[in-house]
Order: sequence, then C-alpha cells, then structure tokens
Amino acid sequence: MISRASHDVYLLSLALKLFFAVLEVLCGLAIYFVSLDQIHSLTHWILELRIFADPGDRKTEFVQHLISGLPLDARLFVLIYLLLHGGLKIAIVAGLLSGKPLAYPLGLLGLAIFVIYELTEYIIHRHLGILMIAGFDVFIIMMVAREWREKLKLAA
Repeated sequence: MISRASHDVYLLSLALKLFFAVLEVLCGLAIYFVSLDQIHSLTHWILELRIFADPGDRKTEFVQHLISGLPLDARLFVLIYLLLHGGLKIAIVAGLLSGKPLAYPLGLLGLAIFVIYELTEYIIHRHLGILMIAGFDVFIIMMVAREWREKLKLAA
C-alpha cells in the first residue's frame, strides 16, 4: 500500500508541473499580445535594475542581444513552442489526475519524451536550468510509475 505522504508528494509534484505548464501558456500568450518593443523595454528594465544579473555581465549582454535580435518568425516559433509544450503538459497532468488507467502509460511516455528533449538541449547548450527541469521530470516519472503500480495492485 502506498503511503499517504508518498501520494501527497505525487499530487504536489503534479501541481507544480501544472503551475509551470500554465505559466508557459501564459508566457506564450504574452508573447503574442505584447509588442516586440514592449518585450525589449521590459527586458532592458529588468536587466538595468540588476534583478537577474549585472548589466556589465556577459550573460546579460547576451540576453540583451538575443532579445533585440528576435525576429517575427522566431517570436512565432516561441509562441507555438510555449503553447504546445505547456498545453501538452497540462493535458498530461489532467490525464494523470483523472486516474484513468490509460493516463499512466501515456503520461509516462509524454514525460519521457520531454526528458529526452531536455537532455538533448542540455547536451547542446550546457545550461544547468535545463538539467534541473529534466531532473524534476524524472522525479515525476518515478512518482507516476509508483502510483500506477499501486493502482494495478489495487485493481488485481
């Protein structure tokens, strides 16, 4: 029998996944509805206030260069990517929360595909944040597998 604490951790991890998925969708919509000039101004303001980095820092300069050179088609790509990525995660979490038997293998497959993609991106970009997201997804995979095994035991 799965412990109550383990089930609570499972639900909390799904809630966090859902929160970040909704955030992705909202960012995608913001990219659609906010002009490129407004995005540039906001980025410049954030970087100037040193909220995220030192204005003379190479990473800060890179972000400013990246944002200032964001063409319309790249903006469309980011919009589509965020909406699809966030939407798929919302669908996976909704399916898992429904508790339907098919939701578990499909959720595991979807999360595994995300992990493969994230690890590929990590290999290319070597960004620790991507690796942390992949690690969180692996943790969720372990929690989903555990829940699924328990559901199968109870059904037998």
